Amino acid sequence: MAGTADGPVKVVFNVPDYMSLDNLKLAYVDENAGVYEEIPIEIDYENRTVTAYLTHFSIYALYNEVEIPEPQYLPGDIDGDGEVNNKDVIRLFRYVSGDLTVYEVVEPALDVNEDGKVNNRDVTTLFLRVSGKI
Repeated sequence: MAGTADGPVKVVFNVPDYMSLDNLKLAYVDENAGVYEEIPIEIDYENRTVTAYLTHFSIYALYNEVEIPEPQYLPGDIDGDGEVNNKDVIRLFRYVSGDLTVYEVVEPALDVNEDGKVNNRDVTTLFLRVSGKI
C-alpha cells in the first residue's frame, strides 16, 4: 500500500484454519477513546478470506466473538454438586468460619439469604431450608 489512496483501500485477509468463520470480527483499537472499533467485513466462506475497506493504517485484529454464558448455579449449592443438602450447610459453615477459601466453594451460591453479605445468617437460612423449616 505504498503512496496515497483516494478513499478506502481494499484489503483481503486470509482466515487461519484454527478460526471459525462464524461470528468473525475485524477491529482496531481507537487509542484516543480506548475502545475497539469494529470494521465492516465481507466473508468469503469458500476461500476462507475476509475483505475490508480500510481508511487508515493501524493494527487490526481478526477474531471470533463468542458469548460466554453466565455461570449457572443453584442457590445454596455450596459444593456445586447440583443438590442442596447437609453437605452444603457444613461447607458454608466452614467457609464462614474461615476454614475454606472462596476457591473451594461456588461463590455465587454463598449468599443464601441474598442480603449482600456472607455470614452466619446464611448458614442458619440454609440449615432451615435443608431441614424443611422454611
